[in-house]
Amino acid sequence: MPDLAKLHCMEQEERHALHIGYPPDRLGWSQSALRAANRDLPHLRIYAQAHVGPPNRIAFVVVHGVDEDRDRRRRVRAEASDLLERLGYAVELEPERDVYEVAPRRPVSAHDELQML
Repeated sequence: MPDLAKLHCMEQEERHALHIGYPPDRLGWSQSALRAANRDLPHLRIYAQAHVGPPNRIAFVVVHGVDEDRDRRRRVRAEASDLLERLGYAVELEPERDVYEVAPRRPVSAHDELQML
């Protein structure tokens, strides 16, 4: 017999995920917005390291496609974190918590990308 308190907690997390959206969708939206704002970075890609647990906990945003420009990468990461926080996510590295990789749901066509924006 499953632990009822644990089951209730899992149901609440699922409802919360439905309310704020699943991380792959939100990451995809954020990546599309970042690419639109940074047209000079045609290979810009992001993914996230998310904490195990509630679906709204992101540990770190990883940025690719900025080459060796460390300052620019940091600015894009800050923009991505800001976008995700506006969408209801907490972006903060929590010590001693396990993380897993979350890839964004990327648009499959230009029409799909416009819908994301």
